[in-house]
Amino acid sequence: MFCLEKKTMKQIRIIETLDELTEPITAAELAKKIDYGTPPTVLGLVKEIKDIVEKNYNYEELDLLINHKGILLIRNSGNLNKLYDQLLALDLGYEIIKCLILDKKLNTHNFCVAFGVSESTLKRKLKLLNHVVKTYNFHITCSNKIGIKGSELNFRIFSFIFLTSIHPQFKEINWVKKKSEYIELAKEIVDYLTGHFFYKQLNESQVQTLALWLYLTNLSEVKNKELVFSSEQVSIIRNIQIIDKPECLSQWSVSNWQFLLIGSYCFQLSDFPVREDLFGAMCLSNKYQLFGQSWIHIFQKNFTHLTQNERIHLKNQLLRIYVADIFMRVDQKVFPTLNYNNIFQLKERYPCYSMRFENFFGELSNQYPKLQIADFKVKFLRICLSLYPLEKAIATIKVFYFSGQYNNFDTTAKENLKIYFSNQYHLLFTANSKDADVIISTVDRETFTEEQLKRTILIRSPFLKKDLLNIDQALKKRQTVLLKGGSNR
Repeated sequence: MFCLEKKTMKQIRIIETLDELTEPITAAELAKKIDYGTPPTVLGLVKEIKDIVEKNYNYEELDLLINHKGILLIRNSGNLNKLYDQLLALDLGYEIIKCLILDKKLNTHNFCVAFGVSESTLKRKLKLLNHVVKTYNFHITCSNKIGIKGSELNFRIFSFIFLTSIHPQFKEINWVKKKSEYIELAKEIVDYLTGHFFYKQLNESQVQTLALWLYLTNLSEVKNKELVFSSEQVSIIRNIQIIDKPECLSQWSVSNWQFLLIGSYCFQLSDFPVREDLFGAMCLSNKYQLFGQSWIHIFQKNFTHLTQNERIHLKNQLLRIYVADIFMRVDQKVFPTLNYNNIFQLKERYPCYSMRFENFFGELSNQYPKLQIADFKVKFLRICLSLYPLEKAIATIKVFYFSGQYNNFDTTAKENLKIYFSNQYHLLFTANSKDADVIISTVDRETFTEEQLKRTILIRSPFLKKDLLNIDQALKKRQTVLLKGGSNR
């Protein structure tokens, strides 16, 4: 369940799927890819998207073709921002939350007139929204006014996650005013904190994240909305070094400044000193000690032994996740559309690493069932990648390459294959076919024995895209055997 209309979510999924393709796809194939509806239903949604594209883009920027070959999205110099903006502007759930973020209280009659819905339709939607957001400890009320009742802190967290899950960058939210000023303010805050803490060099995306946080906080400051922390959150704040506010945020309340420091820490925008008694009071309790020990034990069983420095790094990362879980827990039922593609891409592109990680996370989450959500899985994957990079888990496959051509041609071909498959396999070229797992040849099959033919891929010289696909299939087959710990002979 999510706050957007089901139709909007499916259209966004259709756009994302089409944007990944370079060849036309039929409505039936598209319906299967997005796991939704019948071909006529999906085709109807595509036609609605096409209408929006034609009204907002010229064909040189973006074009959506629907013909006898299938459906194809052609994106040249344009991006998809205007397309998403138009889809969201038609979505009742998005419009309600947007208006609540901006105004906190809305005139019910005026909202219905502006959006073209009846009050009964609005109330039905609010009932669904309240069922979704109840885990965030606030409620959307509706009488003469539409408003928020409950925790301002949790509504701000919800608003932040809601917007970042839909808009990749703060500057792409078309209804936010003075975006450039907030981006500049974010850079000023980074400069201020750099003088007090070890502050990371932020990339553009992270600056955008901090700018959105500043924007949401300023909206609350203007309306004098005060944050109230739980006793558990207060105990964490007491153990973190809170410095004075910068002059540019002098009008902010102390709690808003504290929350910004916590937020920048949780979202890995900053590293600042944490008092040792935070570990003593919370993180190094017997329960947490056992968790840390289990994490290390299971990691070392599936990946590699950790040095003392790596254990310190792990301790800091687990502390960050712990603090984020206390302050900014992501409810997967509310935000199922958060982008977790890196997990799925890992399985497809790096099966060796994926198998190790799945074994690690499966054993850890079996011991600690509360971890069995995608948000923890992604965070732990990031830690694993920092401790054991992808290149260490790429399968080594022995290859014999034979073309019957001059040696320099063979050398060039081998280097090209190494480069092409460098992100998927480590190709080790052998001097003879007996030692090889896979034989790649441009010479007719008659020159090979029956045993060799089982391992041989016949290609053209120079090899074409089809040849590379055939080689990839053979390497994948061998890699599967390696993962199972067997032999392909």
